[in-house]
Amino acid sequence: MSSTADPLPEAMQPIMCCLGERVAGKPTQFMWERAIAAGQLDWRAITIQLNSQDLPVALAGMYVMRIMGLRFYSSLQSLALQQLAADQEHLQFIGRITSAVRGPHSWQAWHNWGGAILAWGAQQADLRNATCWLHGDSVECRSLWVALLEGAAAGAPVPRTVLWSEPPTNVTPRWETGSAVQLVELESEEQGLAYLQEQQGAATPEKVSAASHSSPLLLLLGDQLPGWKPASGSRSDSDPRPEASSLAAYLASSTVHCLVAGGVAATQQAKSWTLSNLQTLSPPEQIVACEAYDFKRWTGCAVASHVLRDAYDEYHGFE
Repeated sequence: MSSTADPLPEAMQPIMCCLGERVAGKPTQFMWERAIAAGQLDWRAITIQLNSQDLPVALAGMYVMRIMGLRFYSSLQSLALQQLAADQEHLQFIGRITSAVRGPHSWQAWHNWGGAILAWGAQQADLRNATCWLHGDSVECRSLWVALLEGAAAGAPVPRTVLWSEPPTNVTPRWETGSAVQLVELESEEQGLAYLQEQQGAATPEKVSAASHSSPLLLLLGDQLPGWKPASGSRSDSDPRPEASSLAAYLASSTVHCLVAGGVAATQQAKSWTLSNLQTLSPPEQIVACEAYDFKRWTGCAVASHVLRDAYDEYHGFE
């Protein structure tokens, strides 16, 4: 019996695989399948449920089988970080990874939230003329900070000034940042507002027109927004409506266009301000943005946000 050699020994398997300890009720694969169909791509999407102790063996096996893309549900993200990026300082700073793609010699991992939010922001305006305000020490804020540094190093249009209130103590990882991104660690909301007011005062109409032909832009991110306080009286601590917010007052009286993303409390708070110059990316829209970002990195093909959002809504309509 004769045998023939594999004509494509290095052929990849165009498969995106989602891994989790509990996978029921997750829309990820359903959204991927709709994106694949919309792009008429020769890809497949699968989901695997496994115990955390089996993750190292699963990762090795999928690399040998040349599966192309991986997504990790939340309970596996820290363990996946240690398995795939133990020596990568920027990912260690974030503390988790969400996704990976098969590289020539190993998996190449990332955390998708920061890159997805920057991609969304870039669709709204030129981020090079924006100020980014991060509030709190969350995985999402750390992810955005890393995405900013990586984007600046690659010459991408990202904000060059970052304000960070209530930051982590080790906010600046030790990799070389150069002077592409200026970080201002804030001691209070008032300090941040003073900085914004100073910057707006320095930007004359002539300078603004020459730079961007648009209003100043603020990218505001956090689990909650700066200055948030639950109202007194009968309202509960989870009520997103602020008793008072100098940030809201500043935005109401300025020409700054503000983009908001983050936790449920942050997006609800932003919507409660009902400002015409404020645009909020809701939690479902953030999920869609992350899926679109990963899909592009895995396949090289863009997918329209409405395709993913329709799939997300349809999936949850089954529940």
